[in-house]
Amino acid sequence: AKYHKDHAAAFTAPEYRNVTFLALTPAELAKGIEVSDKDLRQAYEDDKDKFTTPERRTVHQIVAANQADADRAEKMLAEGKDFAAVAKEVTKQDADSINLGTMRKDQLPPDLRDPVFALAEGAVTKPIKTALGWHILKAVTIEPGSLKSFDEVRDKLRQEVAEDRARDRIDDMANKLDDALAGGAPIDEAAEKLGLKAMTVEALDDRGRDRDGKPIGGLPAGKFLATAFKTPEGKPTPLVDLPNGGYFVLQVNKITPSALRPLAEVRDIVAAAWRGEQRHEAAKARAEAIAQAVKGGKSLPDAVAEFKLEVKSVGPFKRNERDALPVSVVKALFEAKKGETAVGEGQDGYVVAQLREITPRRRQGRRGRLAETTRRRLRHRFAGPVRYRAREALSHQDELESIRRAVRRVMKTVPDFATFAEAYEAGRPQLVWTSL
Repeated sequence: AKYHKDHAAAFTAPEYRNVTFLALTPAELAKGIEVSDKDLRQAYEDDKDKFTTPERRTVHQIVAANQADADRAEKMLAEGKDFAAVAKEVTKQDADSINLGTMRKDQLPPDLRDPVFALAEGAVTKPIKTALGWHILKAVTIEPGSLKSFDEVRDKLRQEVAEDRARDRIDDMANKLDDALAGGAPIDEAAEKLGLKAMTVEALDDRGRDRDGKPIGGLPAGKFLATAFKTPEGKPTPLVDLPNGGYFVLQVNKITPSALRPLAEVRDIVAAAWRGEQRHEAAKARAEAIAQAVKGGKSLPDAVAEFKLEVKSVGPFKRNERDALPVSVVKALFEAKKGETAVGEGQDGYVVAQLREITPRRRQGRRGRLAETTRRRLRHRFAGPVRYRAREALSHQDELESIRRAVRRVMKTVPDFATFAEAYEAGRPQLVWTSL
């Protein structure tokens, strides 16, 4: 009983409200709307594109700067040579730059759409001249298009047509509901006159849950909960807009203030919480005793031997690497001296850690920092655009390859990224820890 009173906030029930509401939504009104088979078939014909999956093709491309190179490539392909090998020899393109990916017809430039989508799988086009150069394209794979049948989409289509019609009616229904409520009719009676049904929730908290903490289904979205908890008892609200284009109206029938739950109602929960706190305090005291024993001269393995706890080595790690140990322990270790301990609470209990080794930060020279900065800037500036232009914009290949070679030449002058990162990061303490 004392623990129950001392921790009253943990066992206090939230405020509950008994609420009656009516939601006017397209989905709800659609339930009462009939759609003829004739209308459904007309809707299917009108929206056939929506049920169609267009054909897609994986396309490879050679782009030559002049007709002579294009003709040479065409001749080599006609002799049966590999497409990628021809691209490499004639236009110096690599496997990455010839691959345009898998695309729909409308994703290709207008001049290339019909020739590419007229190809059989594995076939290549003749050279095609555009403002970007001379193109030879290959249909590597073909994913056929498809159309869902009327029977496959009948139920979904019926719901969509019914909801469209409901949206046309919803404002008229809202006006009639508003008039009925203004005339003094309770929400449930006003709903019945419109052929609808209001819903009453016996106990609703401000998170949309019942007395058992379970989510209550069927509640309107948007401002419903906020409106329910700012509305006084006994008076219906005006119509409130819903995100989907509908409305809701509610009335708070009864307010049950927040109160401490009786001990008899939550006895098992209180007992479990008390036992958990006792285990928590015992673990904390044990961790502090182990840390004190280490401070007194014992090794960490000797200090934990009587408790039969596991000792592990962790590290080396950096200041911002906090996966292996709790944040508070990492922070304390980076402020500690070699041999000192740190105690902190983790997800599975308390952790005692002893600092075994410190690796000082290794400073990088100005030249190395400048090279790394240059590497990052070049990588950010050129790597994405080069790939994008090759695949999507179909830019002039000679220009792209010039940029690519220039980037590679510069990149060779900077240190390997992994080596640089290793040299530049902070010291990494090694430690031994045990989880309590």
